[in-house]
Amino acid sequence: MSLSFKSAPAVSLVPSIEVSRLAQFREVFGLWVQRTRERAELAQCDDRDLQDMGVSRATALAEIRKPFWRE
Repeated sequence: MSLSFKSAPAVSLVPSIEVSRLAQFREVFGLWVQRTRERAELAQCDDRDLQDMGVSRATALAEIRKPFWRE
């Protein structure tokens, strides 16, 4: 009977994948928060503000009504 020793595995990529996924989640979450804030600000604009931005009321309402995850 002979003893066989297996070498230790190389450094695992799992932690870096988890960090990468966490970074991706933080990026997406930040984008969702930004969209929510921007749409809330757009909802506060009056017709004059919209005219200054070159945005119609209908376009603004369509943007405001979008869910946060939609571009």
